[in-house]
Amino acid sequence: MATGNYLALKFTKASDVTKVTVQMIPGNKPALELDSDMNAVFRVASTDQVIEVKAYKGAELVQTTTLSLTGLTLETE
Repeated sequence: MATGNYLALKFTKASDVTKVTVQMIPGNKPALELDSDMNAVFRVASTDQVIEVKAYKGAELVQTTTLSLTGLTLETE
């Protein structure tokens, strides 16, 4: 595993939501579809990044939420 700061999050979804994707922006990874455990781990390079969460019902995007990392304290190496 690469060194750095990591953030682990557990997400929840409404029962009628069929798919949830998460993505660190900016980042070098595409959006990740969460599996049934609804957990995601992100490598955080800067508190200027945000986590974008999208909820779908079938193919229809029904909600987008942006989580700010402002106020998060990152340890320096």
